[in-house]
Amino acid sequence: MTPTPKLNAALAKFQAALPSVAKGETAHAGTYTYSYAGLDDVSAAIEPALGKVGLAFTAFPHLLDGQFVLVYSLLHESGEERIGVWPLGTGTPQQRGSAITYGRRYCLLAVTGVFPGGEDDDGEAAGQAMQQPRVRTAHSDTEHRRLRDPTPDERVNGSGAARTHGPIPPEDDRWAGQPAGDLALPENQQGIMDGRQRARMFALFADIGLAGEDIAQRALLSKILGGEVQSRGALSWADADKAIKALAEHAEAMKLPGSAAPEQVGMIASLYASKLAFKRGEKEQMLAASEQIIGRTLTGPDGERTHKNLAAVEARKLHDTLDGFEDRPALETWLRSPAEVGA
Repeated sequence: MTPTPKLNAALAKFQAALPSVAKGETAHAGTYTYSYAGLDDVSAAIEPALGKVGLAFTAFPHLLDGQFVLVYSLLHESGEERIGVWPLGTGTPQQRGSAITYGRRYCLLAVTGVFPGGEDDDGEAAGQAMQQPRVRTAHSDTEHRRLRDPTPDERVNGSGAARTHGPIPPEDDRWAGQPAGDLALPENQQGIMDGRQRARMFALFADIGLAGEDIAQRALLSKILGGEVQSRGALSWADADKAIKALAEHAEAMKLPGSAAPEQVGMIASLYASKLAFKRGEKEQMLAASEQIIGRTLTGPDGERTHKNLAAVEARKLHDTLDGFEDRPALETWLRSPAEVGA
């Protein structure tokens, strides 16, 4: 399991002041009547409190190994995530809808450590229901309960008619067209890179000098992931996570003195000579100009002062700066201006 230290710290902070969840719903299991906290009440009490400490909860139905499950995640703003799976069983689409509501409520409570008062009543009823052959829908939210037990007016108008037999109209069948067969685990599904990952990846590409370079970006991703990447948007969450970590390491390495590639150093020398008309014997003047632009000395640990001691990011900045001047006098005028030094 991937370590989640930031998520763990946020969850501990959340649990230090657990929100109160009221049991505002009543249900019947045979002759047994009990109260429970509905999904609306649970979500309204927990999710805003999670957001205050940088956490979020999400859940969605998914087909895993031919079985419908509810994939739920506790997310942290840092990108750390805790994923779990809740089985949904079989049944009609309405019964699955109720199972999704039931699963979302229980998973949200379980993953955050929140328990409504008297939760044992709900557990006892659940245990009784497991012994019954039919699927119980007592744990539905307000909308499901209204659809199950419509008022007389709703039956007449058709707005809340309970449908217990017969085919489901295509426009009401939310499960129509669902794929069958084995699917990858949630984190390995293609095309589910989240927004935080996408933003982080683009920022890192900018850091390493590949902003807007689609072909170069995909080539680098292909090298990192060991296979051809035709589109960044098709990446799975796991692949995006792996790529981001590698790109972050690459970006840090590019900040190290001496990390500039030979071709970068060569292009800087070419600009000084061909565009800015520095002579071969003016090495000292070229180094002084470069040091003023990047803001540090180019003397290495061995005492040698050379452009080879540039970091890759410094070399890129230096190249772009030098390339912005028409001639040497323009560069020297800019370097003499205190307001422009280090810009």
